Amino acid sequence: MHGNEDKSDFERSAVIRGSQAPTNEMRDPSAPLDPATVYLRTERQTLRRLPRSGGIIFTIRVYQTPVVELAEEPGVPGRLASGVRGWSDDVAEYKDLFAYKDILSYLDERHADQVEKGVVAADDRTAVYPL
Repeated sequence: MHGNEDKSDFERSAVIRGSQAPTNEMRDPSAPLDPATVYLRTERQTLRRLPRSGGIIFTIRVYQTPVVELAEEPGVPGRLASGVRGWSDDVAEYKDLFAYKDILSYLDERHADQVEKGVVAADDRTAVYPL
């Protein structure tokens, strides 16, 4: 017991990143990541000019959506999995790709379900954003 068993992989990865480079061996293989506990966090950033002063303000709007909710949308599981797999090596290291690997199989299963039901075509993984 290391005291971090109750933390999510993403919380553990932040601690790991601060102390040493993350490796797959650092994860507890007996505790697979539960898709119901994973959220996609996105930001919408804007610059706006104020009408009276002419000053510029920078705003950030953060959205957090459960992955299981996103996976119900037509075409999203395949595109999201494809996007994660398309990360360059430096992005994968920065975003701790090892923490996403359990989720990729879940997204692939949801994509296969959508293909089987005729919701999307089998090769529908390259559609443009937004998700």
